[in-house]
Amino acid sequence: MLSSVCFYRLLTLLIGTSALAISVDTHKYKKAELPISGRYIVRLKYGIDKQTFIQSTAQNARRSKVIYDWSIINAYAAELRAETLEQLLADDNVESVEEDGTIKLEWSRNPAMSNPAINEGADAVNLRATENGDGVDIYSVDSGVYVEHSCFGGRARFGTSFLYYPTPDPTKDGLGHGTFTMGVAAGQAPCSGVAHAASIIAVKVFSDSGLGLFSDWISGINWATESAISSGRPSIINLSWGSSPTPAIDDAVRAALAANVSVTIAAGNNNVDASSYSPCRVEEAITVGAIDDQNVKANFSDWGSVVDVWYRGVEIESADITSPDAMAVSNGTSFSAPGVAGLLAVEISKYEVYDPATLQNELKANAEAVVIGAPEGTTNLKAAF
Repeated sequence: MLSSVCFYRLLTLLIGTSALAISVDTHKYKKAELPISGRYIVRLKYGIDKQTFIQSTAQNARRSKVIYDWSIINAYAAELRAETLEQLLADDNVESVEEDGTIKLEWSRNPAMSNPAINEGADAVNLRATENGDGVDIYSVDSGVYVEHSCFGGRARFGTSFLYYPTPDPTKDGLGHGTFTMGVAAGQAPCSGVAHAASIIAVKVFSDSGLGLFSDWISGINWATESAISSGRPSIINLSWGSSPTPAIDDAVRAALAANVSVTIAAGNNNVDASSYSPCRVEEAITVGAIDDQNVKANFSDWGSVVDVWYRGVEIESADITSPDAMAVSNGTSFSAPGVAGLLAVEISKYEVYDPATLQNELKANAEAVVIGAPEGTTNLKAAF
């Protein structure tokens, strides 16, 4: 029996409702299961100048406010009154209008029991591969990172935060999920991470209670992509969360990939077809399912044709936020994806391969066809380089 399962799911409590009864053709209107009343994501058609469009809309709108204006996609988030929303839905320049929705990231972990065999293995790996991932940045768009943890050896830093829901300190990880994922990706002993020399940059988009908005997530991806472009350093974004199908989130992932930033994504933990969720349904990204240490599909892991590879996600030990040396154990595809992010960092550092499509192809070419229990139509490849 699994001691704990990290999973994301839609909240079952009503957080907001749309106040508008749409009176126009609604084929462009995308509902969220848990919308924030009055907040929307406006996607413009290809070739439409966003700034000109926003200025024109502002002249005709009363009490409407742009919240986020993203650089990597032709979209923005705004607070809109009912009449402005109707105007946008009737505008031929608008691709779609999506309700800005809430997701709760839920996870649990248990304190790690002392296991000398595990720690000795981690030490051995560190001695052999202290340069793994050197020169590569891994962006954690998640709940933040406890940068002082000993697993990170001074290689982690706070980047920024985008938070609709209040949290005591937007620079800290009070939930622990982001910290745990980065221990898997790049933690040195006492963690058993993969890329022990990679740098970690925390982008906090979940509150300490695990609440986040679609627009916050897109802003996190947007910031990480801009930062990667500005730094000129090879970069990877890890997304260990998901939502109902949300085109704007998918657009942001594709834009990051187009900017030469690889993206690893957790397949999800509902034991369903991953193509039902964003952003793991983005085929150009690397979507990762979970297996145990015997290469058997985890009973919670999502599956399907969008899964690129599998990686261990059962009984994973990694960094916890309770002290600089604290360790915990948890389960989930949330921890399979960052393991693959670490593998990519190692590959980039060793061979200077930066193109996301090339990395995706090489990952599959070097993977091992050993996964047991993958449903029909799903790969049986275990990630390896």
